[in-house]
Amino acid sequence: MYNEQIKKIRTELDLSIAKLAKKIDIPERTIAGYERGERMPSLEFLARLSTTLGVNANWFLTGKGNMFVAQEYQQVRAELADEVRSILREEGLIK
Repeated sequence: MYNEQIKKIRTELDLSIAKLAKKIDIPERTIAGYERGERMPSLEFLARLSTTLGVNANWFLTGKGNMFVAQEYQQVRAELADEVRSILREEGLIK
């Protein structure tokens, strides 16, 4: 169940395992192990998903409720959009 929850979060935020790992400061191999179902996510992992990305801990643990806490989700999406725009500017693709 948790492996699918992690994939859903990454899909919704359009993050690779590497980008998610960097964003929440958890090793890529750890997240990959969670997604493959080889490891059980730690409480620290859940806390970082919740505080950094606005993931609803109740949804992550039970599958019930919204994936994100609404206000935090909007902030995370806005921050990701800003990051994308910044990268595109650096690459000279937008002004």
